[in-house]
Amino acid sequence: MVNNKKQVKPKREMSRQQLSNWQKQQRRQRLVLNIAIGVVVAVFLIIGIGWFVSDYQPRHQKVLVINGNEFRMDYYLAALKYYSGSDAASVGQIEPQLVSYIQEVLLTREGAEALGLSVTADETDAALKTLGVSDEYRDFVEVELLAQKVFDSFRSEVPAQAEYRHLNALFVESESKAQEVLASLEASDNFTALAPLVSEDSYTRQQSGDLGFQMKETLELSSYLGSSVVADYAFSMPADNITVAIVHDDTKAKRLGYWLIKVTDRETQMTEIQTDDNQTGDNQTVEEETADTQTVTVSRVRISAILLGSRDEADMVKARLDGGEDFAALAGELSRDSTSREQGGELGWFSPDTIRPAFELFALNPTVPMDVVSDVIRDTATVTNGGYWLVKVIESEEREVAAGDRDLLAQEAYSGWYTALRTNPENKIDILLTEKQRAWAVATARRELSR
Repeated sequence: MVNNKKQVKPKREMSRQQLSNWQKQQRRQRLVLNIAIGVVVAVFLIIGIGWFVSDYQPRHQKVLVINGNEFRMDYYLAALKYYSGSDAASVGQIEPQLVSYIQEVLLTREGAEALGLSVTADETDAALKTLGVSDEYRDFVEVELLAQKVFDSFRSEVPAQAEYRHLNALFVESESKAQEVLASLEASDNFTALAPLVSEDSYTRQQSGDLGFQMKETLELSSYLGSSVVADYAFSMPADNITVAIVHDDTKAKRLGYWLIKVTDRETQMTEIQTDDNQTGDNQTVEEETADTQTVTVSRVRISAILLGSRDEADMVKARLDGGEDFAALAGELSRDSTSREQGGELGWFSPDTIRPAFELFALNPTVPMDVVSDVIRDTATVTNGGYWLVKVIESEEREVAAGDRDLLAQEAYSGWYTALRTNPENKIDILLTEKQRAWAVATARRELSR
């Protein structure tokens, strides 16, 4: 019969020495494990602290306070990336102006709200999608939508119709020239043929003097004439007054001036020139064929000058100088060139490479006596102000305001609106940014845009 009783193995007893060794081994294992855990924790802690110090903390620092509204670095960074056009290369150029951009965001929002204008979340979402930019830029896109609504509001306020006048205009340097041109017009009555030949204004010269139908307000705002004088005069006259008028304009710039100059000092050098005449006579020797000559050239010249705005003015000043009046005194009183006016005519030293082309013929001639005033020198490379318009009103009629004129008037209204917001004396800007923070923002924006 088989005995099925389980046989119990005798329990193995540890000796005290073995137990001590086992306990030591367990302690060592726990120590190694704790050290390993500590190392891992330390690594993550170091990484976390590094991220906190180098990224999280800088992003959450307050950098601007505008009218009581606080802006953190994360907003500043987003604005920097957005207004750089997502172009890493443009970041450094945009950053110095970024505070004014952020101020514009805030003021535009507040100003639009004061006009009762707003943008819905759906409108902003659609714009973000159209632009292909992330929600990080929501605030800036939303304000651009608000700005467009403000512009559209001003555009809608422009009248549907306005008076337009068909104008001819050209610009000349002096009253005597204007009288001369007027006489030609009275003889030929061909304004558009004469304007390209005599006008000192590039736009009227290119347009043959025909400005077409113009609205007073937009003609005043337009930059192509560089003056509001034509608009002011043309719309102050009766509509049926079709005579040509001469109108003075003392601010209009023209690329034309007249100089009176004198050489006050000169440095010259002798240059040897060898000439060779191949057409020798039968009786000439080879030695007689070659001759060495010397010529004097000007290496440096010191010039005093007076710049005038018209030939009439230049002739008058030349007559006063010929009559014995002091050059320096007249330069200080009348010269249109700031350097010569402030320094009694003195312009300094010039070499052949640096001298004005208009001066070359007179000033670089070594035979010209010192301190002798030149004849009047015409210079189309310099700019002076002042002259006379010849203006003719051809016809007048009520017209629908053109789209371009409507946009120009709306833009002017918008600019005035925002200027009033920006120049409000109650505005207060506290810039808390340090140079270190600016550098961090630029470096971070470049890095993030380059990904």
